[in-house]
Amino acid sequence: IRGPRDDYSPSVRNLLKQIGNFQITKLVVIREPVKSFFRKLTNILTLGQFDTALKKYGVDNVMHLYMVADFNDTQRGLTRQIILEKNHVLNISTNVKIGEDAKTMQVNNYSGGITINQFLENAKRGLGKDYFPYRALPTAGTPGTNCQGYIKALLQFNNLLTPELEKFIYQDMTEIAKEINPVSKKIMNGITNLASQADILMNGAKLSKYLYTY
Repeated sequence: IRGPRDDYSPSVRNLLKQIGNFQITKLVVIREPVKSFFRKLTNILTLGQFDTALKKYGVDNVMHLYMVADFNDTQRGLTRQIILEKNHVLNISTNVKIGEDAKTMQVNNYSGGITINQFLENAKRGLGKDYFPYRALPTAGTPGTNCQGYIKALLQFNNLLTPELEKFIYQDMTEIAKEINPVSKKIMNGITNLASQADILMNGAKLSKYLYTY
């Protein structure tokens, strides 16, 4: 294993080959509290510093951000959906599940005409080397490496980001990140990298022996 994947997984690449040229008809940004397991794990890895910092700055819940896009499947003659999100790897899937405690905001200034591939490529070009890597607590120089930074970039580099959407998306973790010591941050990043490498073992890197259908 040479490190975290610097490309989409084989399943995502195969999916994009099949649906990437279909036009997006609607975009909705979604936020929901992170699962309690991940919050507890983060607190353990930081020796309690994470929860202490949250309480210090009055943060009740840490949010996970993702986006659901409706698209016009001209081959099947119907409207379908995909989820776009950044976890330890980028997840793009037609398996859309929205949590019961999620809050949503539609991208009302989107008027159509962009394909899925164009939408993703614009963000990829804008973020450059920060498009694929994941960091839960990104630094000032890596703005798109966590879930909210990725969703913001998708909108920003497609000229769709508004002050209302940015406010809905952005949860300032800058001061919280400062409260966590560098060793804990390295441990967190190391575990994220390990999860990314495990994803390569399970799902492949550059080649796929299976044909994924959608």
